[in-house]
Amino acid sequence: MRHRRLAIVSALAAVIGVPATAHAVDNGTVTAQQFIPQNGGGRETAPGNRLAIGGSRQVLIRGLVDLDGLTKGNYLDGNSNLSDHRGYGLIRAELGAKVKMDEKVSATVTVAYYDEAGNSVPAASATSTARADRSRAVIDDAFVELKEFLGFEQLGILAGRQPMTWNLRKGHGAFLYDSRADDPEVTSWDGVRVGYAGFEGIDISPYAFRLPDNSSLFGGAIDWRPAGAGDNRTFITASANLERNVVLRATPANGGVQGLGERLITYHVGSEFELGEVDLFGEFAIQKGTERGGVQFAGWGGSAGFDWKMYQQFGIGAQVDYLTGDNDPTDGKNRAFINNWESTSDTLIVESEKYGELSRYLQGNLQALKLKAGFAFDEQNKVRLNAIYGFYRMTKPVGTVGSKSFGQELDLGLTWQYTYNATFNLRSGLFKPGQGFTAVAPAVPNASTDLAYLLDVNLTVVF
Repeated sequence: MRHRRLAIVSALAAVIGVPATAHAVDNGTVTAQQFIPQNGGGRETAPGNRLAIGGSRQVLIRGLVDLDGLTKGNYLDGNSNLSDHRGYGLIRAELGAKVKMDEKVSATVTVAYYDEAGNSVPAASATSTARADRSRAVIDDAFVELKEFLGFEQLGILAGRQPMTWNLRKGHGAFLYDSRADDPEVTSWDGVRVGYAGFEGIDISPYAFRLPDNSSLFGGAIDWRPAGAGDNRTFITASANLERNVVLRATPANGGVQGLGERLITYHVGSEFELGEVDLFGEFAIQKGTERGGVQFAGWGGSAGFDWKMYQQFGIGAQVDYLTGDNDPTDGKNRAFINNWESTSDTLIVESEKYGELSRYLQGNLQALKLKAGFAFDEQNKVRLNAIYGFYRMTKPVGTVGSKSFGQELDLGLTWQYTYNATFNLRSGLFKPGQGFTAVAPAVPNASTDLAYLLDVNLTVVF
């Protein structure tokens, strides 16, 4: 799973080491602390105004370089006679800093670049082989953190472009909301999040975000971490969410027409229990609301499983996912589970936000059984072999095919932690499509059930 967020800043020259020298002007002498840039129009509140720039501060600089070399094929059609083989590279870089002005205020800004290797196509002329949102540097993070807000020690605010990941388990993608969804160039959302930890073991977080597709998200979450005993830990979470102007995917189930939901209400609960060497987890969500035209949302979804570290260097796991689907757009209800911003990436081809995600050919409408195993070749876990098998079915058949079989996938991955900061990953995946896949693949009616494949070599350096 691809390495993520490091929360950081750029443009340090204007922040670090600026001397408090005097500037001669017609009306007298002004110190650097009072200096207002020319584009500020002489107003103290103008954007770019540098206030107290000579004050002491702490600066934490971080970044990453993430490199991939990939080859894959049959993603669009599952038909070996219709070539859609691709061999390409991906480059992602992030650089920034977190600047802490005092105990209550800090600011984070991150500059990022994400592109296919060798690609320099401008956004205005990008094609299907050169994504329009890549080949340019972007501001990935730009947010302010306020602690002890209004004198309340346990109250904090994050405002601006910030990472948003409501994931149940550490190191795993979110079931519902994750700003890294769809492997974007900008992996943060614009908005405000409030955090209150005034009760022992309980965190309350209301939030409001403007999402990348111009929809809006409003909601609140409650996390509860009861006191643990020994190696046992418990985590329970719940949230209520309202999305406005929800974009609904154009799929064969709805006649290939992109829809729009006026408001989508999602109630979500989840829990994780770490019981010694066994990790039990599960989450469930139900949806209400209205689509344009008066259609009612009525979908639901869930996921549950376990991870068991049988020995110090060997572990197994299993997981079941269930997302409702809809194959009758005329009955006044949309029973598909709408999770546009999930980032589940257990398998490389069907689920991975970065390498595959064939599940996006569907809107919800998917069931999965996943079996996992991992083995470390050394006690420090520097070299590790992981395997996962996924069996996928559609909840509702699509089109005239009548089959619910979406397919089966087998992945193998070898991870080598070269140093503390550098990690190599060798990943491979095979996906055998089922008959149901031929009804939803983009190359219908020429889709078939031949093997889709992926091979990836990755190097991630964090600094």
